[in-house]
Amino acid sequence: MTPAWLLGSCGRKLLQHALLSLLHSDTVAVGAQGTLTHMAPELLTDGHASKASDVYAFGIVMWELATGGRAFAGTPRALLGHQIAQEKRRPAWPMGMAVPCVSPFAGAAAASQQHSSERQYIELAERCWAHDASARCVAEQG
Repeated sequence: MTPAWLLGSCGRKLLQHALLSLLHSDTVAVGAQGTLTHMAPELLTDGHASKASDVYAFGIVMWELATGGRAFAGTPRALLGHQIAQEKRRPAWPMGMAVPCVSPFAGAAAASQQHSSERQYIELAERCWAHDASARCVAEQG
């Protein structure tokens, strides 16, 4: 890559414009680069990274944080891209999973609240990893 100072002022402005365009674009053509287990279906099939593909990856990270597992562990890499993009496969939630939200020493009301929080956590993760990018949660800058 040519250092910006070698390009002169016109070249620097062009380079700056190109970088800003990439940063403010909703999608960037990147090809298939990254962690396969965290790649959104559209990234696998079309090679376009977007805010929506980042939200997808966040949903996978939410699953990993809640379960302590690795997404798609034991699945051969040669099959995984097809399973995610075509078969709509996602990590399975363990039966009776407990997302740590409140103390196990809290009363029955707190346990009920924890169950509700677990369900909301799972629903959020699943909305993040929706197959259709337009159905995913929207990440807003704050």
